[in-house]
Amino acid sequence: HTEVADFCYKYLEEYLLTRDVSDHNDPLFLTTHGTRCNRQQIWDFLSRKEKELGLQTGVHILRHTTLSNVEKNSSASVTRDLANHTSFAMTNKYTHTTAEERSAAINRLDWCDL
Repeated sequence: HTEVADFCYKYLEEYLLTRDVSDHNDPLFLTTHGTRCNRQQIWDFLSRKEKELGLQTGVHILRHTTLSNVEKNSSASVTRDLANHTSFAMTNKYTHTTAEERSAAINRLDWCDL
């Protein structure tokens, strides 16, 4: 199962209104031939859109950004599970912090108020 942010449901509902969906098991995204999109096809679509927009970050940055922010707002365990990783070592390849975030974290420690 896949977690979806609450704000996305409004957009998904609007999208589904544009389609003739008769069964809740129908695929969410379809190819131009009406078949289920696989992960690679979605990746390719996003890559093309990225190039059209002149972005140079790479599609995979979405995963890095999402997992980094989940970890900042939750925990390493939730981040690992959301990424569907079996180890923290793999998840750590996706999570990143800035110098400002590290400084703020150390300054939030209770004993820093002494």
